[in-house]
Amino acid sequence: MSARPFFTVGVPTFDRAHSYLTHTLKALLRQSFADFELLVSDNASADDTEGVVRSLGDPRVRYVRRAERMSPGAHFAAIAREARGRYFVLHQDDDLLHLEFLKRAHEALCAHPEAVIYAAPIWRETPNRGYVARALRPREGYSDENLIADRVYLIDGVHAAAKLFDSVLHFVHPAIAINSDRLGEVSGYQSGSGYSVDLVTQALVLMRGPLVYDPRPGGIFRVHPGNYSRTMKRAVRKAFYRQTYVALMEAFEQSGADWQAALGAYLATLQSEEIMECVHQWLYYRAPVELQVLGMECLARAWPGSTAGLYRKCLSRIGLRNLARHWLSRAGW
Repeated sequence: MSARPFFTVGVPTFDRAHSYLTHTLKALLRQSFADFELLVSDNASADDTEGVVRSLGDPRVRYVRRAERMSPGAHFAAIAREARGRYFVLHQDDDLLHLEFLKRAHEALCAHPEAVIYAAPIWRETPNRGYVARALRPREGYSDENLIADRVYLIDGVHAAAKLFDSVLHFVHPAIAINSDRLGEVSGYQSGSGYSVDLVTQALVLMRGPLVYDPRPGGIFRVHPGNYSRTMKRAVRKAFYRQTYVALMEAFEQSGADWQAALGAYLATLQSEEIMECVHQWLYYRAPVELQVLGMECLARAWPGSTAGLYRKCLSRIGLRNLARHWLSRAGW
């Protein structure tokens, strides 16, 4: 490992020494690209996390223990500040990276040094369906050749940031490598933005340059009963999504970018059924009314059939209650 490694893979962990952590760390140490440090940050665990980490006996591993448990945003921010690598990979302690992820990221970032983020799709386990992943389509169009030819492509950063309003996330941690200098320029992870800290931080970084996107799957998001997303109560989930939408809008405004223009351009790359799903999510989670209005307008433009057919489809897919709340919000009620 060099004095300043090409990558820091930061692993925040809490009380998973005897479940997922060992498998995750051993898999990371099998990466085909070796110039990285593995920074394991123990968030005041009560189990034998330190013993498990030190037993790996690999000089690339660095262990840090927090004296008191930190919030997710503050923990991510602390790890990023302590990272030594040129690029930072935030890796949950229960997920897995493809064994050639760092190699592919290194090749892509060296070929496209202007890119501020390298990303790949993450495979997600879906009950009764196996694993699924979706590739992000660039504004200029997408060809399946990109996937079968192992071809990466650049996507405008603002366009990629607009994609984060879509609940179908095409690039998420751990299959993301962020330029550490650009991350520092936006003051690191935005620790005040709750559980949406990663999305808000990615948006701010993407305002500073393009995304180099690799359509080959980059890792696996492991689904299990302990996932935070699976344990959220409905009211908490709704508040989380609404806060995320507001935080993303603020990130655009903070960067001087027009979120409505960028999101409209992103939605124009989708099929009407995909836009319908976005609108459904925005209405169900009570997103800011201007986001709901933009979605409905884009859906109307993209819909291939009659207006009456669109209304019938909205009633069946979005639901009368969500539509009623939308129209009441537009009326200022």
